[in-house]
Formats: sequence, structure tokens, C-alpha cells
Amino acid sequence: MPVPRGFTDRVGAFGTEWKPKIGESLLGKVVSYRVQVGPNHQDCCTVVDADTGELHAVWISANLTGRITPEDIGRAVYIERLHDSLEGKAGRSPMKTFDVGVK
Repeated sequence: MPVPRGFTDRVGAFGTEWKPKIGESLLGKVVSYRVQVGPNHQDCCTVVDADTGELHAVWISANLTGRITPEDIGRAVYIERLHDSLEGKAGRSPMKTFDVGVK
């Protein structure tokens, strides 16, 4: 049942975790943003895919911090997975990099 007229529908599901390979992108609308959730107390936003309508959970990693924010709820977002950074510290994996646009 839809929410009554005048109310904003708040999505309760996180969606499927978005795990892009290099070159893959996601275009959609930010429908929720949760602060400090999960075992690592990370932020997570939920994006509804513009093409499929599928919900995707996007974990806000160090490279995405400040680039997608709670203020972006309701806005269009484009995220593209780029190459890995070669700046990884000894014994650690290279950092994943992204292009991000919000409109």
C-alpha cells in the first residue's frame, strides 16, 4: 500500500550490494543514506538504478567520503569504477577509485 498523499516514501531496504568491476557504472537516484552502519560502522547509500529500477547499496568507502552525502537524497547520481590506485601501502590492497557526479 502506498503512503498517504503528502508523505514522503522512505525506502527501508538497502538493496543489493553494488560491487562494480573496472569500467562499470551506476546511474540512478539516491533514495536513502545511512550513517555508520554495518560491522565497520561505514556510511551506505541506496541508489535506485535508472534503467532497471533495482536497488543498490553503495558503501561509502574512503574514496567516496564527501562525494556522496546525505544531502544527495532525491538527487541523480552517476558513479563509475575506475582503475585501482597504485598508492596502496605495503601489504595492503590498492585503493579503488571512482568518478562521481551528482545532479
